[in-house]
Amino acid sequence: MFRIRNKLIFVALLGMIGGNFASAEDIKLSGFVDANYRWNSQGTLTPGFSVTDAALYFSKELNNAKVMVDLPFSNAGATNNNFNFATTQAQAYVSYKYDNGIEWQLGQWDYIFGYEGADSADRFFSGAGLIPTYGHFDTSTGLLVGYSFSEALMFQVYAANPNNQGLLGSDNMDYGVKGSGKMDAFSYALGYRTWKRKSNNVFDNTIDLVLGYNMGDTDLNFEVARHKNAVHSTTGMGYGLWATHNFDNDFAWGLRGEYTEKMVHKDWATNSTVTAADTIYRTAWQASTGPSFKLTKDLTGRADFTYYTEKRVPGVKAWVNKYATVSAVYKF
Repeated sequence: MFRIRNKLIFVALLGMIGGNFASAEDIKLSGFVDANYRWNSQGTLTPGFSVTDAALYFSKELNNAKVMVDLPFSNAGATNNNFNFATTQAQAYVSYKYDNGIEWQLGQWDYIFGYEGADSADRFFSGAGLIPTYGHFDTSTGLLVGYSFSEALMFQVYAANPNNQGLLGSDNMDYGVKGSGKMDAFSYALGYRTWKRKSNNVFDNTIDLVLGYNMGDTDLNFEVARHKNAVHSTTGMGYGLWATHNFDNDFAWGLRGEYTEKMVHKDWATNSTVTAADTIYRTAWQASTGPSFKLTKDLTGRADFTYYTEKRVPGVKAWVNKYATVSAVYKF
C-alpha cells in the first residue's frame, strides 16, 4: 500500500510540474478520470460511488520514433479506498515508423482485436461489453509489425507471450494477424489469433470480425467473435451490435446488445481445473442504453441502464442483474 502511495505521490509531483516538464523534454502528459455512481438490482452487488477507470499517459515522439507509457488505476474493491495502480491494461512500448509505411511496436500494448476500447474513456457506455469481458485479453507483450497500404487496408502481425502473460515461461508464443480499413462510410477489421499449448499439443484460436457503417450522425457497428479453448474442448461465440446517434455536437444516445455462449473467461484461459459452473457453459446476454452529453470540451457525462442475464449450468435458473450508472469522464 505504501509503495502504491509513493508512486501516486511521484506521479502527482510530475503532474504539478507537467507544463515545464513537458516543454523542456518534449514529453506529453495526458490522461483521464472516470468517476461514477452505480445502482444494482442484485443485493449481493453493493451499489455506490467509485473511480471505475483512470489513467496517466506519458509519451514522446521524435522524428519517426515514439515511446508510450500508460499507467491505469481504479478502485481496488468495495472494502477500502485503495487504488489498483498499473496492474491491468498497463502499456509501455517503443515504436518506429518508416517512410515506406512499415512500422513496428515492441513492448506491452493494448489487445488489437475487438470493437470497444480498453479504456472506459474510449467507450460510449460506462461498463465494458460481454465480448471484451469474456473473449478478449487486456494487453499483449511482444512485437507488433504493421504496414499501411492505404486508408482502405492496414495489415498487422504480431508475436507475443501466451494468454496475456508477462513472460513466455515454458510455453509457446501467441501469434496474431489483423487486417483493417475504411472505405467511404464502411469500416472493417478481421483478426485471427492462435496459440499451441505445449502441455497437450493442441491449439487455441480466436477469430474476430468488426463491421461498421457511418450514416452521418448515426453509427452502426457489429462484432462477432469465435474463441476455441482446447483445454475445455469448447468453442465460444460472441455477437455484439452498437448503435449511436448524435442529435447535435453535445448530445448523443446509444444502444448496445450482446450475446455470448461458452466463452471461457479470459482470466481462466490456462486453468485446466475450471468446472461447468465456472462459465464453460455460460450463456449470457445484455442490453444497454442511455445518453452521452458534453458538459465542456473535455468533460463528458454518461447515464446508462443495463439489463444482464446469464445461465451457467443447464437446468439452473438464470441469474439476472439490472444496473444503472451515472458517470463523469474528464480527458486531459
